[in-house]
Amino acid sequence: MTDTVARLREQAASDTDAVEPAAPARALESAPDEADAVGEVLATLAEAGHDGAVAAVVDLLDHEEASVRAGAASALGRYLDAGGTAEEATLAALAERFDDDYSVTRRYAGTAYLAVARDRPAAVGHAVDHLPGLLDPENPTVREVGADLVEAYVETDPSADDATTLLSAVAETLGEMPDIAGGVVPDDGTGVSSGGPAHDQAEQYAGRSQRQRNRLGMLAGDLLAARPAAAADSLGSVLATLDTVEAGGVRAPLVEGLGRAAETDPEGVAPAIETLGRFLDDDDPAVAARTAWTLGILAETHGPRVADDATDHLESLEALLSGEEFARVASAGLLAYVCEHRPEAAEAVTGGLVDLLADDAPRARAAAAHALGYAGADNARPALRAVADDDPDEDVRAVAAAAIERIDG
Repeated sequence: MTDTVARLREQAASDTDAVEPAAPARALESAPDEADAVGEVLATLAEAGHDGAVAAVVDLLDHEEASVRAGAASALGRYLDAGGTAEEATLAALAERFDDDYSVTRRYAGTAYLAVARDRPAAVGHAVDHLPGLLDPENPTVREVGADLVEAYVETDPSADDATTLLSAVAETLGEMPDIAGGVVPDDGTGVSSGGPAHDQAEQYAGRSQRQRNRLGMLAGDLLAARPAAAADSLGSVLATLDTVEAGGVRAPLVEGLGRAAETDPEGVAPAIETLGRFLDDDDPAVAARTAWTLGILAETHGPRVADDATDHLESLEALLSGEEFARVASAGLLAYVCEHRPEAAEAVTGGLVDLLADDAPRARAAAAHALGYAGADNARPALRAVADDDPDEDVRAVAAAAIERIDG
């Protein structure tokens, strides 16, 4: 610690009235690395009612030296984390630093803002236009802070405009993040992939990158669900991300978010129908199942169009009938629309739906019975009759009986 900062700390601890308002800023300007100590001084002065020192440090956020800007942001973060008052001018100045050329300044400014957002998440709304600067596809440390702020704001029911801004930024970041296949940084000739500490560090980086990717995918899904109107305005960015990101942990929440948005605004999500169809063939069963669920929601208002697209993926839908419960129910639900609007496709899936009538899950049995009613297959009638008469679940029996009536016409 420099002598100047040490004396400042001693003076603030013994007699706050003797500390000049500009003294912390001068000390920080001469020794940016002492930001933590200066932040503690700011907190001490503020407790004693001397807030003037904070404004001088805020002014340093515009300093020509990057290290001084970073030091100012760090000191303010320490001050705010200690319970210091977050004036609107302070928050506005910090938000502007989200776009700083120096990544360290961006990280410290975001961390300082986060100290306020934890207790006042709505405050993030004043920084939305600058938040994309923290969603840095190349810098995981800065990106982590940005994700923290987005997550805090999602919980406040953001406006449609703000949700659109953030959704587009998150989708763009997901599309631009380096894709590290298999969780390991490829060898670039430096021996990174040959084992040893460098290799371990690369694996840790890759794992962190993938976790952040999954987290951003979930946040995008939450934004879609929170503000369905944002889905229509950001649909191009979301679909581009689905096309370019290989990680199923990203695609699954994005597809689910589109489905949740479609529950409220199907017209806004309808342009995605043709793009979504091909994800029924996704190698990740979670992505395929959520695609079937989302298309089933869209089929309520766009049945023929969805059926046309789903008919090209009957093998994948039939495979989902033997997947997890969510997948079985989602697939059978979508197949009901296929059978209703494209009856010529019904024969190909009737066998799988009949088998599903014996499923352990009542929801799956009901979904299968409902779909078979639209399939109109005479060979399904005996199995449906058995379910209508003997199924232990009253609701399933009712659905099976209705399916028989539909077949009998």
